[in-house]
Amino acid sequence: MPIPTSLALTSPDDDLLCSPTTRLPIAVILDTSGSMAGRPLEELQEALALFLAEIARDADASASADLAVITVGGSVMVHRPFSLASSGGVPALEADGATPLGEGVTAALRLLDERKAQYRAAGTPYYQPWLVILTDGAATDDTARAAAQTARLVRERKLTVFPVGVGARADLDQLQLLAGGARPMRLKGLAFGAFFRWLSASVSCASRSTPGQGVALPSPFSWVEL
Repeated sequence: MPIPTSLALTSPDDDLLCSPTTRLPIAVILDTSGSMAGRPLEELQEALALFLAEIARDADASASADLAVITVGGSVMVHRPFSLASSGGVPALEADGATPLGEGVTAALRLLDERKAQYRAAGTPYYQPWLVILTDGAATDDTARAAAQTARLVRERKLTVFPVGVGARADLDQLQLLAGGARPMRLKGLAFGAFFRWLSASVSCASRSTPGQGVALPSPFSWVEL
């Protein structure tokens, strides 16, 4: 069962204290509203499994990638609190309801703040956090607060956002505001697998870099609609 946002706490046996590896916190927001039912959600579920498997095969990425998964479909749910992407999985996703994307972004940023506090308490170094937003429509709630938060974090170079629109109905203008000005890209069809392979390769590049320095990411053209 997914866990409500308010209960998304790290487990008492979290490995931060016994692993000195520099972490890359990645919060992934997935639109699981009713319009994602059927093949889109099936493709997304398979792509997530592929992403976790590819991270596990890469020694550097598997020791670094710290993943949380949040869904917005009727309500905001934390399906996976922060933990190494190479351990555990993501429960089965279900499509339902509207798209409270503003609330989802706010929840993801709160989880990132909590995780950074845990890093500092454990003396664990970390890279600039990543926020991934995948949506096939437009937010059905107020997004002003979330947009202001992401804009501030991006401006202060405390967050990197990857906004991705799925299908022709995705509101890229709204998505850009929610992403703090980062230019959204539209997914090529239902190429979730290609996107998550790219994300895995990007994590590998970042995990081999020096914190605070720029990272050259792979080309996204395998999954971007031109």
